Amino acid sequence: MKTITIAKVKIKELLSSKGFIIIMVILPIIFVYAIGSIYSPDYLAEGIPIAIVDEDNSEYSRFLIDLLKEEEIVKIIEVDEKRAYEMVANNEVEGAYLIKSDFEMLIKNNDYPKIEVMKSSASYGAEAISEIISSSVVRLISNARAANTVVGEYKNRGLIAEEDKEKLWQAVFDTSESYWYPQQLMQLDYTSVYYGTESESRGMIAGFTEGPIGILMTFLALFLGYGLISIVKEREEGTLRRLYIISSSSTAIIMGNAIAMFLVAIFHIVILLSIFYYVLNIPFDISLSQITYMLAIYSLLWISVIIYLATMMNYSGGIQSIYAIGIMITSIIGGCFWSLDLLPKPMRALAMLTPQGITMASMRLIEFGEVTKVLKYTSMMILASLLFLILARRRLKHHI
Repeated sequence: MKTITIAKVKIKELLSSKGFIIIMVILPIIFVYAIGSIYSPDYLAEGIPIAIVDEDNSEYSRFLIDLLKEEEIVKIIEVDEKRAYEMVANNEVEGAYLIKSDFEMLIKNNDYPKIEVMKSSASYGAEAISEIISSSVVRLISNARAANTVVGEYKNRGLIAEEDKEKLWQAVFDTSESYWYPQQLMQLDYTSVYYGTESESRGMIAGFTEGPIGILMTFLALFLGYGLISIVKEREEGTLRRLYIISSSSTAIIMGNAIAMFLVAIFHIVILLSIFYYVLNIPFDISLSQITYMLAIYSLLWISVIIYLATMMNYSGGIQSIYAIGIMITSIIGGCFWSLDLLPKPMRALAMLTPQGITMASMRLIEFGEVTKVLKYTSMMILASLLFLILARRRLKHHI
């Protein structure tokens, strides 16, 4: 009963704080908006916007633009050069691509056409999109050169009349182009390897799940830091000492704070995930219940660490900044902002020593169906949580 009473008091104390309400309500709204803008499929449903300036206005330039419109990843916006420059400057598009006026002529003459690229310093995908455009140009050039080669050979052997050259040229071009349909000339089979486990799933886009979930985990850990500040201030002001005198139990104080923080964390997790899943329709690789389960254990681990740290501190000044820096460092190492697959082997080993890293790895292993490994990792997290709470209880008992 003492534990429940302390938990209720703690929750009431948190809910009466204006700062806590800001963290609980206002910041999540801003956070969800930012994440939704980046990862929501509705936001990128029409593809990444790019500007195309067609100075050639030829059959070939139109053919290239039509090819690009078939690419689901990009959204083509046809504008003039002045408007393209404005759109790049205002970050309205990922980049602008100018098809020069001699585009068709150079291809027909077996020469190399040029496409100018304009991008801002804030653009990260312009080069990747340039590769898509380049592949389409190569496709166009290959068709044209095949036609040029056949017509030239017929001409050299005197097998074709002048008036039939254009007809033969177009027939060869169309035949060459037909090889690209109904599918590309080469297909790739995907096998994903993660911590010694293989999967043929093509849905595992490196870094995508890590984006929304990773940032949510970082935000959640920062949010739980409010509990650290609260407990340290209570030690500083002598509130914990008075509670200990009244309850005569350090266990009740530790567990009361832990339960209060855990319930608030669960509320936070449910709200944010519900918005991600049901409002923004952000896709995840595993079910909502599985993510909630993993984030609950993740929160429990951070809460136990926070309570233990709070029993070691007597002064609250500057603690918020130090804690925030610590969270950012562990989030970076733990793969919250990129896939753990991309990290070098020593960094992956280090990542598994952070709550973020082991949680992220567990969620990926859930997708592989590696139940044994997931249970192993979650058991380690729960045992670590209990250990930190026991150490916090002992320290509080002797240093309150």
